[in-house]
Amino acid sequence: MENKIDLGKTPQVTSMEGSPKAKVLFDNRISEKFLTFDELAEKLNVSVHTVRKWRKQEKIPYYRFGRSLRFRASEILTSLKGGNYEK
Repeated sequence: MENKIDLGKTPQVTSMEGSPKAKVLFDNRISEKFLTFDELAEKLNVSVHTVRKWRKQEKIPYYRFGRSLRFRASEILTSLKGGNYEK
């Protein structure tokens, strides 16, 4: 039996315009690059050891991708300026 793909159909896209969360997600966060420990340390002009210590002390937010940890610069700056972040 053959599998046929209808290329004439356009996939359905639902609008999320009314959602405040969607606006934040699509406006800011998609374009922001995830940083490694080394990149974040260089950007903040601190050692990699300091970044690892802050992460372990939960002073900065991070994201886990498999075994890798990544950071968003905007969230790091907010948390270091005294702003709270959610895990």
